[in-house]
Amino acid sequence: MIEPDYWIRQNAHLLGVDETLVNPASVDVRLSANALMSFAEGSTVPLNFRPDEDALLRPGALYLLCTEELVSVPDTHAAQLLLKSSRKREGLISSDVGWVDPGYTGTLTLPVTVAKPTRVRAGMRIAQLIFMRMVAMPEQPYQGHYQGSTGPTGSRTS
Repeated sequence: MIEPDYWIRQNAHLLGVDETLVNPASVDVRLSANALMSFAEGSTVPLNFRPDEDALLRPGALYLLCTEELVSVPDTHAAQLLLKSSRKREGLISSDVGWVDPGYTGTLTLPVTVAKPTRVRAGMRIAQLIFMRMVAMPEQPYQGHYQGSTGPTGSRTS
């Protein structure tokens, strides 16, 4: 069951989200100032965005964007992170941005590519988070590689 706006607002302080960014069935999350740009040959370059100045993302790289919010998903819920449709219309591309397991706490990384040069800035609404109540509690909440992430995070699997 997807949680409605009033549930998100009532729990915003526990979830780590801004109650003023709540939609009917989701909450918007904002772009962090920090990102990584990764190229096919394996090199990675850190990026820093400013809230008062647009940065231009160009095709040809994988961008690991990150949420400003430090999100906490309750053990009773899972969440899905989706790139906002307006950002897709502007040229950002993501396929299945992210699933967030029960018990996860940390920032969320959004891997995106770019179809055409696209302007971004820190603090802009970049994605939306949908909270879903679990039918039952998991035997063990999330304790994986990305627990506690605080910034754009590349793959930690071997």
